[in-house]
Amino acid sequence: MRLPNSYGSVTKMKGKRRNPWRARVPDGKEVTDRSIKYKYKNLGYYSNRSDALQALAAYHTDPYSFTSNQITFNDLFEVWSRNRKYPRTYDNALNKIGKIRYMKLSEITVIHVENLMADESIAPSTRNTARKMIGRMFRYANNIGYVSKNPVAGIKEVKYEPVKARSVFTPDEIELLWENRNIRTVDQILFSIYSGVRPSESCEILKENIHLDENYLVGGMKTEAGKNRTIPIHEKIRGIVENAMRNESEYLFPNQSGRKMSYEMYHTNFVTTMKELGMKHLPHDTRHTFITCAKESKISDGAIKAIVGHSQSDITESVYTHRSVKALANEMNCVKFVTSK
Repeated sequence: MRLPNSYGSVTKMKGKRRNPWRARVPDGKEVTDRSIKYKYKNLGYYSNRSDALQALAAYHTDPYSFTSNQITFNDLFEVWSRNRKYPRTYDNALNKIGKIRYMKLSEITVIHVENLMADESIAPSTRNTARKMIGRMFRYANNIGYVSKNPVAGIKEVKYEPVKARSVFTPDEIELLWENRNIRTVDQILFSIYSGVRPSESCEILKENIHLDENYLVGGMKTEAGKNRTIPIHEKIRGIVENAMRNESEYLFPNQSGRKMSYEMYHTNFVTTMKELGMKHLPHDTRHTFITCAKESKISDGAIKAIVGHSQSDITESVYTHRSVKALANEMNCVKFVTSK
């Protein structure tokens, strides 16, 4: 059935979605010398076409009432952020607030925010940022008449002792990790400590880039010096790599579904593991531990930079970028972590 002109539209979005049917209505236009650009306002996303058409009809019956009752937190954030500068930490917080993100504003209660603030799998600083963001969004919604209450009112920030930046894993902590390899994320953490890779890089490593016969892997990202670099496999973690190679995924450290693990998931797993083992560390501490131990083991700066993917500052150091795998492997195995494992 064809809908009347300027009435709006219902379309099915691509991909696997819980609510794939989008209802939207015209929302003005931008006229320039060369073109006319029509703008649209989303009314919401629905599980079936019938519900989306009903939403469209409800909007035309009472546009103001429909918008205020149907708008989700995510819809509001998109409108609010369109022409504003806001802290980049809001983007991360938006990804961490779970079901609140796609709930209708009218359905979000103090209980939902309290549960979010009590979720210890989310970093305390992120929870506090989420609290500020939600409060700010509801103040904005109140100003334009969408809501009358703010679910953040009366909820206090999480008190915590910030973890010091760049904290090195101690020998006892590394030993404790070796003793608890049964915990899912521990092998990936040990791999990161002994290889110096960035946390996000450990999630990206493909099994096809592992060369156990020559004891190295190819990986890395972020900088020109870091992309697709040769990383020797430290003799202490060869067994971890061999074990990881047995999984059925194309990735060395996949998620539980066998697909690429996102950094957000790794961060959540890392925080959970640190809490379980009684440690206070950030994911990047694994890389800092490797660099610190390499320097204390008298490994040359050139070799360290080649392994971890830092840019070389002079011609003498840059020669390590072209050194043989064996030469870099010899340097790698000289790195001592003061542990019996």
